[in-house]
Amino acid sequence: MSGLRAVELSGLGIRLGFAPLGALRQHEEVFADAARSLALAMESEGVLLDPLMVDSSTLTVLDGAHRASALASLGARWAAVAAVDYGSPEVSVGRWLRAIDPGAAREAALSLGMAEEGPEAARSAVDSHGPRVAVLMPGGPSYLGPALGSALEAHRLARSIWARPGSHPELIPDDEVGRALESGRAVIYVSAPSKLDVLRAASSGELFPPRSTRHRFGARPLGLGVPLGVLRSDSEPDLSPLEEAARSAVLQPGDEGHRGERPLIVRWAARGRCAWWRRWPSRARCAATRRRATGPRAARSRWCRAASCRAWSSR
Repeated sequence: MSGLRAVELSGLGIRLGFAPLGALRQHEEVFADAARSLALAMESEGVLLDPLMVDSSTLTVLDGAHRASALASLGARWAAVAAVDYGSPEVSVGRWLRAIDPGAAREAALSLGMAEEGPEAARSAVDSHGPRVAVLMPGGPSYLGPALGSALEAHRLARSIWARPGSHPELIPDDEVGRALESGRAVIYVSAPSKLDVLRAASSGELFPPRSTRHRFGARPLGLGVPLGVLRSDSEPDLSPLEEAARSAVLQPGDEGHRGERPLIVRWAARGRCAWWRRWPSRARCAATRRRATGPRAARSRWCRAASCRAWSSR
C-alpha cells in the first residue's frame, strides 16, 4: 500500500493500515457543515469508527472524504484506511443524484438553454452519449443539455442547478429516480464518472462536487473504532490492534450493510476486552453506542459498536 505497512484481510483483497493524512488524495469536495458536524461527533465519541476506503496504489479516497476532512480539523496526523485494488471488479463506481423542486428545475433548464426531450430519451442520452446532464421532470417534457467534455464538467453543471436557491436538493441513489419522480420531485440526471475520472480528479486537484461518486465494494471493514489519540500520534500507530481485527473479522451474510454493499463487520477477540485499550469496556461507552444504533440493522446486531470496544451489546 504505497510503501505503508498494512494487515491483509485474507481472501478479501483488503488491507488495513494507517496512512499519513496528508498523503491521501481527495477526488471530491466536501460539505463544510457536514464535515464540522462529523468532527463534533468524532470528538465526542473519541474515535474514528469506520476506516476510509482508499485505492492501494494512489491513496485516493474512494469513500470517506468527510471523515478525512473531520480528522484534519481535529489535528489527526494519521487515518485508519482500508486499501483496495481500484482495478478490481469487486470495486465499482456509480453516481449520486439530486432530486429538487420542479419549479426551480424547470427555471434552471430553460435558463441554460436545455432542449425539451422525453424522459426516457433524456436518460438514454445521458447514459449512452454522455457526459451530459438532463433535468427529468415529474410531469410534462424533460430537458437535455448538450454533450460536454468530461464527467467532471457534467457534475459541475449539475451542481449549478441543484445548488440554486429554492432547489432544496435531496441526495438520492441512481436506482431511486422513479421514486423521486413519482413523489413530484424533479431529478438532475448526470453521467456517472469512471474510475479514470476519479483518479484524474485526485491527481489534478480539480475535484468533483460533494457526493458525486458512489463507490461500491465487495466487502468493507466497519466499526474499527480507532481512538483519536492514536491518530494524533507523531509516530506511525501500532498495527497490532489491526492484526487482531484481521484475525477476528467475520463476514455477516444477509446484512445489507452500509450503502448496499456486503459489509465486513470487524469484531474483537480477547474475550470482550477492547483491542485498543486492553481493558473491559465501560457502561457509558456501550450506552452511547445503543443511542447511536437505529433501524433494522442495529436490531439484528448483537455486537456493541462503542467508542473503544466490541463487547456484547447486552452487557
